[in-house]
Amino acid sequence: MESAPRRHVHRHVQPGKSMPEPDRSPYDFKEMLFVTNPFSEIELTGIDGEGIEEDRQGWGSNNGAFRQVIAAFRPATIIELGTWKGASAIHMAQICRELGIAAQILCVDTFIGFPSFYFRREQAHVEFKIKGGFPRLYWTFMKNVVAAGVEDIITPLVQLTEHGAQICRAKNIRADLIYVDGDHSYEGCRRDLANYTPILAEGGMFLCDDYQWEGARRAIDEYIAQTGCQYAVAGNKVLLSPRRDITALKQVFDDLARKHALFADRKRARAGDD
Repeated sequence: MESAPRRHVHRHVQPGKSMPEPDRSPYDFKEMLFVTNPFSEIELTGIDGEGIEEDRQGWGSNNGAFRQVIAAFRPATIIELGTWKGASAIHMAQICRELGIAAQILCVDTFIGFPSFYFRREQAHVEFKIKGGFPRLYWTFMKNVVAAGVEDIITPLVQLTEHGAQICRAKNIRADLIYVDGDHSYEGCRRDLANYTPILAEGGMFLCDDYQWEGARRAIDEYIAQTGCQYAVAGNKVLLSPRRDITALKQVFDDLARKHALFADRKRARAGDD
């Protein structure tokens, strides 16, 4: 029988107030999910990790929305859906550590990449470090996490996101923040939001990526319309809050959106000059 997690108390930092006592996740994902710590069993220089170098390539992994959300709401239990090489999870872990949040981050991914990379076999070979016909993206992720020194915070769960949701429900896991960055299709994003809504803690929120993708945008807009949740948009990032008031953060997201738009305009202008 699963033991009940410790009660988690949310704290909010008000402007001008001192930082509260450190928030702490009630979960030890490595203890809950594995007989032995995944990071204690790997040999990054052995046969599986041979030729794997640190590589934190990603898309928007250091977006300012991460810091704003984490600083404002101090989530201690975070689930990431779609991890790629771990750059955004590492970024969130570093922010939590800096802010004194004793967080735990569960990264749910198959670590086999997405189909479009296989349309060009050379690209798939380079990105996934394929060996014996099998992608080794997982080892790149593990290498990055260890190199960043955040293996105490991050735990991988090698599963489809829908299977990850089943595991979270079975283990009675509730998340303060769920970062949705997996399947960008309408069906995939819609499924992730539906599957993980019951896994949100009281006051928990979604931070969704890839709002510029038509499928993801449609699924997110539909979720907002159906649930009536509060939301804030900053470029390709969208914060969804079914129960918690995020009015104070909307202006911050508006400011981020303006900065992103200005940066994009300058980038297009430079490309035109070239």
